[in-house]
Amino acid sequence: MITDSETNTVYVSDLLKEKYPELHTGLGSILKAEKIPLLEIKSTRDIWCRDYMPIQITGDRFVLFKYDPDYLKPSKYRHLGTGQAEVMASLNLNPICSRMVADGGNIVRHHNKVILTDKIFNENSDWDRQDNLNHLRTLLGVEEVIIIPKFPNDFTGHSDGMVRFVNHQTVLLNDFSKYNPTYFEKLKKSLKIHGLNITILPWDGWKNTFDEDDTGDYINFLHVGNLIILPEFSTATDIASKTVIRECFPKAKVIGIDGRRIALEGGILNCCTWNIKTNLNWEI
Repeated sequence: MITDSETNTVYVSDLLKEKYPELHTGLGSILKAEKIPLLEIKSTRDIWCRDYMPIQITGDRFVLFKYDPDYLKPSKYRHLGTGQAEVMASLNLNPICSRMVADGGNIVRHHNKVILTDKIFNENSDWDRQDNLNHLRTLLGVEEVIIIPKFPNDFTGHSDGMVRFVNHQTVLLNDFSKYNPTYFEKLKKSLKIHGLNITILPWDGWKNTFDEDDTGDYINFLHVGNLIILPEFSTATDIASKTVIRECFPKAKVIGIDGRRIALEGGILNCCTWNIKTNLNWEI
């Protein structure tokens, strides 16, 4: 499976520059300086493109899960459901399609392992749990599917705001100890039983006053090639989180970008980007 460090191209929804022009400009400037293309996905209905775009397995093999999350089922949110067929056609992609419901934000990957929250079982309740796991292993071509308990009160139930792979044996994990120590211990146990080492990343989300606020969630960074773009929130924790990231990824260039406005909508950088590996020669 293609990992973030192997990618070289970043896509965003065509709505991002309209909703968050400063963020779009900032991302473009950073990526241009690193000779990484920033391209747009047309015909989208919200900015969270990670969720409705396919997972890249190899250079030309993509897997597309059904985008039908429970949080878009209420009638007032249905208009935000991006049509996947239209988007795939606009990019000339022909992915392997699965009838399994899964958001891209709930698939954290590293070569032969993926991490998802247990929400995958709730959204595919017509499947046997073992069938769920077997399907994911086969479709994604991985050896391990690691299931973790979803974060309490997170309406998306995504894993990418909780944990990220550093390498094959180590993950970064948000420090949820001040929010819910019992849950935090349960979460760590679910990772350790798979033999994973854990590095704790500072997390200020326990200070937030409403559930949709993603302020302080540094782990939702964009990692493309040897570049990590880290959300910042103008707090003292910005420095501490950047220090941890640099220690975990010593070969990566770590650059901060203001994540305060977009965080209030319930997601940050990994959520609003789709990074893949291409073989095209881009003119930056």
